[in-house]
Amino acid sequence: MVKKKNSIEHFSRRFPRKQGNSRTKIKKKLITKYPKEFYRALDNCVKLHDAFNLAVNIGMKYEPDLHLLASDIRDYLRDRVPRQTIDDWVYPLNEKWRMMKKKDKRRAMIDESEKLKSSENCQLYNADFRDVKIDDNSIDLIFTDPPYDEESLPLYYDLAEYAGRVLKPGGSIVTYFGQYMLIEFAKQLEDSGLKYWWMFCVKHTGAKASFFSRKIFVGWKPLLWFVKGDQAKLIDFVDDFIESEPPDKIEHDWEQSVIEAEHVIKSLTVPGMKVLDPFMGSGTTAIACDRLDLQFIGAEIDEDIFKIGQSNIARSRKQQ
Repeated sequence: MVKKKNSIEHFSRRFPRKQGNSRTKIKKKLITKYPKEFYRALDNCVKLHDAFNLAVNIGMKYEPDLHLLASDIRDYLRDRVPRQTIDDWVYPLNEKWRMMKKKDKRRAMIDESEKLKSSENCQLYNADFRDVKIDDNSIDLIFTDPPYDEESLPLYYDLAEYAGRVLKPGGSIVTYFGQYMLIEFAKQLEDSGLKYWWMFCVKHTGAKASFFSRKIFVGWKPLLWFVKGDQAKLIDFVDDFIESEPPDKIEHDWEQSVIEAEHVIKSLTVPGMKVLDPFMGSGTTAIACDRLDLQFIGAEIDEDIFKIGQSNIARSRKQQ
């Protein structure tokens, strides 16, 4: 009977030692890093996927950084398993690593927010916007990104009523909307007495999102523009197409790019005007206002997200 080659012998014979051979270096690093049972499990997972989970559990004892562990596994299997299969196997490791890093960064920003002060032109409230007292006819522009799931539909009527009170005559409210319920959401604003003015198209680069229930690849998103009264106060013509870039969404799961905020706010205001964001989130609107020398009022109901927003705003101001 032919003796079965163990994984390390097999790996060594496939990539013999040669000076400068990158695979020899990989082999040396891996063999000294993990025990034999790790490689046996990887060998077995070529035929049995459950063995891959065993290899991961063993490997994590020696390499807790999941991103590095995934890289080591990829190096070992790269010429033994189809690339797509390896990608499918290591993807959960990289995704878990990304989420852990995201969580760590958020926690650090929350802790940091206690030590930082925001701009003198920023009034920030950790509260429901409906509880924030703002003078009537005192706001030039509302730029915001409310939640647009079906349960949040009534929220838009409250937002519209609030906007109708605090906006100056001719002032604007520009808000993100989800396409799938755009008519229903927009009707809440129009029923309150605001006038629909226009729609901005925000095109993102990179991968498109998938809206499974409607079978749509989503390559853009709308920003709807309403005004208080019959006529918007405009300085000049406004470009309704914005080519943006997707944010990393580390600070907030629904974070938007500052590119569209700056584009819209710059088009509808002049320095010194006052901008409100009732759903401040991670502070994107405030950062845009700070760069454009505008006064800002922001409200955010979630305490952790509010602290992240404080930190972002203060850090952005220090970098200018």
